[in-house]
Amino acid sequence: GLALELSRILRVYIEQTQGWPATARTTREIVSHLEDQRRLSTADRLKAAAVLDATDRLKFAREGGGAAFFSRLGGDFEDVVGALRPHYSPPGGAA
Repeated sequence: GLALELSRILRVYIEQTQGWPATARTTREIVSHLEDQRRLSTADRLKAAAVLDATDRLKFAREGGGAAFFSRLGGDFEDVVGALRPHYSPPGGAA
């Protein structure tokens, strides 16, 4: 359930912050879009792909599970969301 929910939240987050229909796209399409946007490093794109397809890896490839898997998945999720977070610039450039 956690892997599915993290994937869903990341898709919605990408859709909301980028105005692009991520919830209706495949993992491959989303990663390609992120690459085209050049908003993420290669490492962060790989982390996004890991989060987005974690459910399939668990169900079909029987990869993952356990505390270490979910800890890494949660860390990847946080890294990607942090990298995609819109940055606020106050008017006039003041901090």
